[in-house]
Amino acid sequence: MNIFKKIILTTSIITVGAMAVVGAAELTKKIEAYINPELKITIDGEDYVAREEDGRIVPPIIYEGRTYLPVRFIAEEAGMGVAWNEETKTVILERKSKKDKEKSGIIDLKAKYELVSQDQEEIIIELKNEGDSDMVLTFNTSKQFDLKLIQDGKAVYTWSSDKRFAQVITNKTIKPGESDRYTIDLKNLPIKAGSYEFEFYSAAGELENMLPLKGKVDLKN
Repeated sequence: MNIFKKIILTTSIITVGAMAVVGAAELTKKIEAYINPELKITIDGEDYVAREEDGRIVPPIIYEGRTYLPVRFIAEEAGMGVAWNEETKTVILERKSKKDKEKSGIIDLKAKYELVSQDQEEIIIELKNEGDSDMVLTFNTSKQFDLKLIQDGKAVYTWSSDKRFAQVITNKTIKPGESDRYTIDLKNLPIKAGSYEFEFYSAAGELENMLPLKGKVDLKN
C-alpha cells in the first residue's frame, strides 16, 4: 500500500500561517506534492510536531524528491521572528543577535512572573516590569502567553493548541513597576480531571529565554 497521500498545492509549498499567498494569478503554478505520515521532525534531539492554533497538524511535504517544512513553525521554534510583507510579497525571517538585543535593550529587561491567584476554574498571572525603563515586548501573533499542563512528566495539554490567533505582529509596553495581567480559563478543558503541574510563559520574543513560572493545579470535571 502506498504510504504517501497525494495533494495539490498552489504557488507555495512552504507555508507561513494565514499570511497571503505569493504572486499574482498569472505567476502561480499548480504542482503535485506528497504527504508522508512517517516523516518525523526532531529539534535539538526532541520530537517536534508543527500544529496550527486549532490543533491541526501541519506535516512536512515532499516535492520532486525534496522535503519542505512549514517555515513559520520551524523558525519560531528556533527563536526567529517571522513576518509577511504584503507589498513586496516577501516572507521575512529575523534572528536577533546579541548585538541587536543590546541595541534594543533586551538584555537589560528585568521581568518577573507573579502568581496572583489560582483555583480549579482559573489561574491569574502577572508579568511585572522590575526595571527602571519601559519594557517593550514584541509578539509575532496575537497570542501573548501560553501555558502547558504536565502530568507524570509529560505535557498533556497546551493552552494555545485549540485556539486561533491573528497572524499580526504587535507590540506592548509595560512601564517600570507596572504589570500585565493574564487570566487562563481552566473550565471545560479537553483533558480529564486531576492534579497537574503547569508552566506559564510569555510569547514575547524578548522573553524567550526567561524561565517559565511553574506551579501545580487541581482540575475538576
